[in-house]
Amino acid sequence: MKDKQDGLFKKGEAFVERFCRLKGNMLFYFKNKEVTNADPLGVLIIERCTVELDLDEEHLHGFMLVYEGEENPIHFATNTEEARDQWIQTLHIASYECLKMQLQSLREQLVSKTGHDPLDRMPQQDISSESAADLSGEEPCVEICIAAKDLPNDRTGQPPNPFVMITTLTPPQQAWTLNSHTEIIERSNAPQFLKTIGFGTNIKLSTQVKFTVYHVNERMTNTMSQLGYALFDMKNLLSRPDKKLQLTLTSPDSTPAGQIQIVAWLHDETLLSEQPSRDSVLSCNERLQNRGLGELKLIFCNPIKKTFRFDTNKARMQLFVQEVMSEFKWNYTLPLQILKLFIEEERERINMLQDLGELPAVLEKEQQAWIMMVAVSASLYTEAVDQLVFRAIPGEATAG
Repeated sequence: MKDKQDGLFKKGEAFVERFCRLKGNMLFYFKNKEVTNADPLGVLIIERCTVELDLDEEHLHGFMLVYEGEENPIHFATNTEEARDQWIQTLHIASYECLKMQLQSLREQLVSKTGHDPLDRMPQQDISSESAADLSGEEPCVEICIAAKDLPNDRTGQPPNPFVMITTLTPPQQAWTLNSHTEIIERSNAPQFLKTIGFGTNIKLSTQVKFTVYHVNERMTNTMSQLGYALFDMKNLLSRPDKKLQLTLTSPDSTPAGQIQIVAWLHDETLLSEQPSRDSVLSCNERLQNRGLGELKLIFCNPIKKTFRFDTNKARMQLFVQEVMSEFKWNYTLPLQILKLFIEEERERINMLQDLGELPAVLEKEQQAWIMMVAVSASLYTEAVDQLVFRAIPGEATAG
């Protein structure tokens, strides 16, 4: 391997003996054969790179790792041609991209033979990202807490990594709409999800809610397999005195796949009336928008909220935690005002320079140069103002 030479007076790179060990897509290299007792000298990630033959005659049985965007490849050489070819073949299939292609090929073969996709991938949804409901900043009319039990193990006999996707359908809609999702619970047949699921003011008693429980096979690729699903409508849940439901999950094979438990909290009593008046809806919206932020709403806006509920030692009491991230209202207002002051100062300088009257030729040339320089500064400040106004929160740029 071409590496930096040891020694005070040895500079540059040369081929030195290194002992390499490939683990997944990470190539560790060591100074000697005692790889179990020594720390590696370094590690190379076999991603976004190609393995190529080194055609330089000086490098016998050589090959290179060429990374995207890197001008200098990493050179290797082996003692025999067979060892070189084996290393090239092994490194070719070590990357995640190659593994992904192999998985996709096997998946297509299974679909063509069985007509069923063994791995369900949620379309256009990243399980690590926030849902639209989380980012809306809208206070929910109804919150629910989810738990499950008796979930089946995966194909290896291990407990699953459950994750629940919540979709809604309100007649006369024909398509399910993604509402939110839970966090992922690692290795559990009886998960209790801490994140609560909120439903906004557009929810109705006739709204149907669908819980689809997945086993997350691989976080990096969002690969998951469906364990089961359950359906209910809001009226069935909210009409119960204790606001609790326990439903059986139905697997894709139409067999029982465990149970899901639901507990609801109703923040808007007008939801229970079939035809709420317009005034009650408006007052509800105003009350929900002001709930939770308190005095923070005076200087912050665009809140992103998450709610968590934790069990306590007391059976009927739970710990309520609300996580709020919001934007400072004057993020743009203060810089805009400062920039406008700078622009006014530059304009005053231009007026002062122009009011100097007739000057000798040498001074007049300096005057024009100064006027040009100040005008350029004012133009740059004006461009910065335009950018801030374009990016500013609606209504904030004109505040103050």
